[in-house]
Amino acid sequence: MKIEEVKEEVARIAAMDDDEGQHSAEDDLYERFVRYCAEGHNQFHIGKLAKEILKTKDLKFARWCA
Repeated sequence: MKIEEVKEEVARIAAMDDDEGQHSAEDDLYERFVRYCAEGHNQFHIGKLAKEILKTKDLKFARWCA
């Protein structure tokens, strides 16, 4: 997982015009990140990735849970 890829994914989520699609994409990004962490990657790098990923929480779209 590279910082550039994460930034692109956050931008892609922000550009979507479908709340359900945005929510699913956000969930997928979070799961990929957790799996990446579980693989034991560099802690400093993980912190930078986390800061970028958390920017999705600033995006205004409906998040539904069933």
